[in-house]
Amino acid sequence: MTSLNKVTLIGRATKDPEIRQFSNGNKIANFSIATSEKWKDKTSGEQKEKTEFHRVVVNKPALITLLESYFNKGDLIYLEGKIQTRKYQDSTGVEKQITEIAVQGYEHNIKLFDYKKKNSNNESINNNLDNNFIEDEIPF
Repeated sequence: MTSLNKVTLIGRATKDPEIRQFSNGNKIANFSIATSEKWKDKTSGEQKEKTEFHRVVVNKPALITLLESYFNKGDLIYLEGKIQTRKYQDSTGVEKQITEIAVQGYEHNIKLFDYKKKNSNNESINNNLDNNFIEDEIPF
């Protein structure tokens, strides 16, 4: 093996995903997640925390459908992808460079840990099981 470009992250969405559809029907999803690490400072004993923010771009149609239906700001997500750097020009013509996590190959994946289904108005609906049942109706 000559090299490996693989990223595995577990973090929380900083906003709802932005889904764009192109004229050919293809879609792309963009969102950011935050990952945090906590530790105790050895000298002061004080609890410390550092948060990193990661831009994510998804090109897999099945995963975009999943994100459209279930992924919301604050949800916990597991993702596997690769680091990708690309260049673009901003509105003033200045060339910029951006580094993001790309989820696009067959080996890349997303898993949602706590999610809520969205209704037709893009509002979240609680996806927890309904626990309002009568115990006598349980067959065992």
